[in-house]
Parts: sequence; structure tokens; C-alpha cells
Amino acid sequence: MRTFIAAAALTLASGLATAQPDLPDLGECNLEVADRNADGVLDGGDITDFIEAFIAQDESADINADGMIDLGDVIAYIEAAVPCFLNGLGG
Repeated sequence: MRTFIAAAALTLASGLATAQPDLPDLGECNLEVADRNADGVLDGGDITDFIEAFIAQDESADINADGMIDLGDVIAYIEAAVPCFLNGLGG
């Protein structure tokens, strides 16, 4: 009985390890926007820089270039950054 349970657990675990979730198409990585210090890697420093610029209402946080620093810029930054992380360009 123990052998059966162990084999069943191993089979389940191997199936979970190979299962890939269906992710929605999140668009292309826009490293030019997301990589705030232009070092070729999107990391915590870039995210912190965007947040600080956004809080300070600095014009560099106007990601969607509509002349306002608002939630639209946060969404635009996330849309630029998330695909970079998913494509392995995040540090």
C-alpha cells in the first residue's frame, strides 16, 4: 500500500511540475520605458525610481505622455515592466 501511495504522489508531483498555466498575452517588454537607469536590466531600483518620480509628480513619471502624472502612468509602467520580467529581463 505504501508503494502505491508513493507512486501516486510521485506521479501527481511530476504532473504538477510540468504543467504550465495559460497566461494571457501581456504584450511586449518595453525595456526603454521600464529600465529607468538604462543598465539593460529591470530591477527593484527601476521600480523604486518610478514610484519616487510618481510620488514627487516628476515629469519623468508621465509614462503615457498625456501631460498628467496619474493612474494611467502607473498602468503604463506596469504594462511596460511585467513582460520584461516574464521574458527574463528582470533582475
